[in-house]
Amino acid sequence: MSILGFLFKSKKQMARKNTKRVKVGKYIITKHAQNRIVEENRKINKFDVLDNLFTKPNGTSKVKYKDGQPSYNRVGKRATTCINPTNNYVVTCRPVSKQDIREFDLINVGKKRNRKKYVKRNPKK
Repeated sequence: MSILGFLFKSKKQMARKNTKRVKVGKYIITKHAQNRIVEENRKINKFDVLDNLFTKPNGTSKVKYKDGQPSYNRVGKRATTCINPTNNYVVTCRPVSKQDIREFDLINVGKKRNRKKYVKRNPKK
């Protein structure tokens, strides 16, 4: 399945436990990540995740090993994705957290319909 297949995949289909992985560019979005995208309390959507994957990130964390599996966080404008660098699997997605805001020195510039949008703060000269 491609980017268009991912965009037109309904929330009902993404929420199923037996949903298939989706290849989007060089990344593969896992079942777990798709389930997390459609959760109502996370307040992120597919476009936030795609924006995160295909634009320059606001920040990336160092590679961490948990249970022998490597992963790093990629912080975008509205979403943070956790990616396995060995096979480019998008493991999970979440909104940008306060820890990410502090760590990467981000500010909120979103004014449209209360949607938060974060960008890097300009360095002081």
